[in-house]
Amino acid sequence: MSSSYDNIRATDDRPRETYDWNGTEVVLAGLAHEDQEWILELMMHAEGKEMTLETIRKAPEIVVRGVLDPATGERMFTDADTEWLKRKAKIGDIATKIVELTPLMGTDEDVDEAKNVSAPVQES
Repeated sequence: MSSSYDNIRATDDRPRETYDWNGTEVVLAGLAHEDQEWILELMMHAEGKEMTLETIRKAPEIVVRGVLDPATGERMFTDADTEWLKRKAKIGDIATKIVELTPLMGTDEDVDEAKNVSAPVQES
């Protein structure tokens, strides 16, 4: 294989930004493509900018997947950490920033259309 192939395969190309978590610097990374369906499902269940209870419950899982150790570039947390992460006040803010960094497929119109299709029909 070519070196270009190897470079692309080895590179973590997720968008990143640093975040100060109560005096500790961490790296927030957008989620990989394999998580896009999961994120889109959460977004489709949110109405406007309000987060649904299910979205709020998933915040620790988003944090586990998107917070990296700045020294290693590896995940800082494991799936086993979700329980104690639920007790942290900044989890919602951090999860929101991670989702904002996630490069979702499609346009904003596509996401809006998916929300409209999945919205329950209200009878008058």
